[in-house]
Amino acid sequence: MMNKDLLHPLLYGLSIVLMKGTSLLMLPFIAHYLSPEEFGKVEILSSLTVIGSVLVGLGLEDSLYRFAGMTTHPQKRRYLASVIFTLASVITVVSVLAIIVFGPYLQPIIPGNIATQAILLALSIVALESMISVPLGWLRMNDKAVTFFVATTGRVILQAGLTLLLLQYSADVTSIFIAGFISALAQMIFLCICQLQDCRFIFNIKLTKRVFSYSLPILISGLVGFVLMGLDRWFIASLSTLEAVAIYGVAAKFALGVVLLLQPYTMWWSPQRFQVLQMPNGSYQVLQKICLGLGLLMVATFVVITCSTWLVEWLMPTQYHAAIEVLWVLAIAMAAKEAAELINIGCFIHDSTRLQMHINIIGAIIGVVTLSLLIPLFGAVGAAWALVLAQLSKCIGFYYYSQQQLPLAYPLRWMLTIFILTSTLCGVIVWQFTPIIQVIVCLIILVLMAGILGWWQRSTWSLMQSKGDSC
Repeated sequence: MMNKDLLHPLLYGLSIVLMKGTSLLMLPFIAHYLSPEEFGKVEILSSLTVIGSVLVGLGLEDSLYRFAGMTTHPQKRRYLASVIFTLASVITVVSVLAIIVFGPYLQPIIPGNIATQAILLALSIVALESMISVPLGWLRMNDKAVTFFVATTGRVILQAGLTLLLLQYSADVTSIFIAGFISALAQMIFLCICQLQDCRFIFNIKLTKRVFSYSLPILISGLVGFVLMGLDRWFIASLSTLEAVAIYGVAAKFALGVVLLLQPYTMWWSPQRFQVLQMPNGSYQVLQKICLGLGLLMVATFVVITCSTWLVEWLMPTQYHAAIEVLWVLAIAMAAKEAAELINIGCFIHDSTRLQMHINIIGAIIGVVTLSLLIPLFGAVGAAWALVLAQLSKCIGFYYYSQQQLPLAYPLRWMLTIFILTSTLCGVIVWQFTPIIQVIVCLIILVLMAGILGWWQRSTWSLMQSKGDSC
């Protein structure tokens, strides 16, 4: 039987590959059914679900990791999880009522002249988010990788099948979000059944206040983050065209390959990091894991940039090929975003998350200013560069202030050297070779890197064994 330490990261990885990968594989099919203008509407509504998920999620998943994750007593951990899950359930009920009352009035506010029915469906998906994210977080905390795999991949497969079926009858944005709502509802029911096997509905006013105090800055940070990962589409729709939104959206989906390739690692590491920090020599172990994650991030970004041109030309209709110019810029922005998520642990170790909120606000301000300036001049490419500047500013801010709270001895010279070499190599491949040659060279370099790493590990192990024998 496969070792648990290998099996669980593999299952998390497969979950992410199927979730994101299926979405990416569905992209060409959806693009063939929908016009660029209709696809632009899908992107606008998808960005609406981003901000809605932040509001409804209320930072409860992070609160679960913080409060339950730093408790070693199993009974107390289940109690804390029960209180947070109860709060998530209340938020879901309130959200549904709010959608019924206020949902129809949002249509004139949202750009793109989107049908009210599609907007209500998108909001309905959002309403379920809180009762989905908390149980998924609980599964990850308890390393229930198999159940997590079933819950996430089941939703993806159901949504993909329903999308293809409904697009046959009506090729519009409403069909996309009908499929999304049905699959989200099925996932929520399954997760709630699993959650209630470990937890109960418990309301504790004192603990709820502590959770709100911790999660409110996270909520504000998430809303601010919407400026960088959602409102950019609204800016493009207002300052340019829906077709430009579609081009930007296609590029963003391919650029998410950076996140996709890294997430098997981050999904395992993120819920564990506070527990590892409590262990003997925990700071050193945390540093090792962060450096490993940053190394994997460089590799993921390299792969996406060098392979994406060929993928876009091969998979997408001709009218979407302009996304290539935007894609590599957005890949850099995604890399900066993921780097910030890896190095920000020092900003989360105390009960207050206001520092994180302030950093995100500054990043959002930079994002709004640069989006306003660059989109009228350069369109979708300008929006991508604005995102790079904003995400880099956040990354620098998180590094600086996290080091103030939890100093870690990063090997900065080695990291900078590897970054410069990787960037130079990536630039040479992209600018000097045709798309198919880019892919071939990328694969060759990855094989060489894997071989060098394997040789280094074997040499290190042999050296350690020889020293042990000599003793």
